Amino acid sequence: LVAGGCASWAPGESSRTSPALEETAPELDFLVGRDLEAEGRLEEALEAYTRALSKDPESVYLLKRAAELSARQNRLAEAVVYAERALELEPENEGVRLFLGTLYRFRKDVASAERVLRDEDGQPLNEDAAVLLYGIYADNRRLGDARTLAEWMIDTNPDGLRGYFALADAQEKLGDPAASEATLRTGLERHPGELALYAALARGRRMRGDRVGEIAIYREVLEIHPQHRSTLQALAEAQLALERTEEAVETLEVLESLYPEDLRARLRLAFIEFERGNYEVAEERFEFALEQNPEEYEVVYFLGVVRWRLGEDEAAIAAFDRVPVEHDRFAEARTQIAGIYEHQGDFERAIAEVEWAREIHDSRPLDLYLASLRAKAGDLDGALAFLQQLLDESPDDAEILYNIGVIHGEAKQIDEAIRYMQIVLGMNPDHAGALNYVGYTW
Repeated sequence: LVAGGCASWAPGESSRTSPALEETAPELDFLVGRDLEAEGRLEEALEAYTRALSKDPESVYLLKRAAELSARQNRLAEAVVYAERALELEPENEGVRLFLGTLYRFRKDVASAERVLRDEDGQPLNEDAAVLLYGIYADNRRLGDARTLAEWMIDTNPDGLRGYFALADAQEKLGDPAASEATLRTGLERHPGELALYAALARGRRMRGDRVGEIAIYREVLEIHPQHRSTLQALAEAQLALERTEEAVETLEVLESLYPEDLRARLRLAFIEFERGNYEVAEERFEFALEQNPEEYEVVYFLGVVRWRLGEDEAAIAAFDRVPVEHDRFAEARTQIAGIYEHQGDFERAIAEVEWAREIHDSRPLDLYLASLRAKAGDLDGALAFLQQLLDESPDDAEILYNIGVIHGEAKQIDEAIRYMQIVLGMNPDHAGALNYVGYTW
């Protein structure tokens, strides 16, 4: 339509000679603006809408679109001008009033927001306006006004949920958690079994540090909905937070049996077994999880760690090798492989792995590990030269000095080793490594 209209308008023709064009031009501008907006060309789209407005200045719809597009570009002052003009043309348009109220909220103009969101009697236009006003009052710490507004919402619509949530929130912020819970319980009387209300109760207890009370809420929910997935997940998290590991395992195993595809529960169980040192069980769970989600590279990494601790060196390397170079765990995976090669006495391959890791994520621990590997490979001079280069760049780095001392010790240069340890202790008298080294040497 746009292409046809434009093509039929010969350059230089006046709209006076084309009444049809004069009538349709605002619509064409609007269609052009809509297409530009869909392409993300917001500035040009706004220009098209304003052209349409210049031809039809009393179109509330065009004014609202121009206001919305201005707001999306963070041109709030212009958006307000357009929206206020739309309201002037249609004072009863609640959509325009709500949009204006939102703009005034962004601009922190409470008085103007109240003007457009309340009726002549000072009451909110509707529940949506009340919710918006509640947010404005909460933003500005007018908690008494927020509470009054929430009470109005409940009185106006006792079967709605938003009033109960708003009032409970206001009471919580006013330091009255008992009243907040009572409000949510009243909501539950109206809406028995409403999960959102139970979630608010649990969240309130968690925010107050009452994890035991939070668990009690989840138990209530499970009495009504015994297989509710997100409640079981939240219960397990709360139990782990209280270090009730056995209870958490029971909850997670219920989740695993009800929802075999729940990767989160399966991995939680795997990590619990990992932390307990039950590596064979952890390995089995990690492997099962990866059958369903082979690109979960965080899991791949920990599978490698578990296999190494089980003494499965080649299988561990195979797991670490799967971590791609762009993943956050890549450098750690290569370092773990280096550790396996070091344990096997293959220092050349260990050094190559650390050098690769340093190319991706250079760090001081990797620098020091590389120096240590060079020393263990028998290249003491190369290790010392490398550390001296690092020291030249960071002369006050106690860890570099400490490692230089260690390598001198490995070269049987005991006096030089002690001298470096004394330098470290002069910088940090509580350096545990240097104290231990000196004491052990003496």
